[in-house]
Amino acid sequence: MISQNSANDLERLYPELPRSLTYVTHVGVAPEFSRPDADAVTAFLATHRLQGKTYLLMVGERSGYGGYKNGDPER
Repeated sequence: MISQNSANDLERLYPELPRSLTYVTHVGVAPEFSRPDADAVTAFLATHRLQGKTYLLMVGERSGYGGYKNGDPER
């Protein structure tokens, strides 16, 4: 489980499971995925001419599987 609360819920919902077999492993990410400093953000916005504009960043293929992201490239 990724939290003690989830582990507790699992054990409560499935009392037949041995408690000694429920482990909590907290989620972690590589440092590359941390928030950039203000100078890096300013440089990114300037490079892509986004200062003062509202924008949306969609990771992956624009329309997604079956169009679920609703990312219309024509808009």
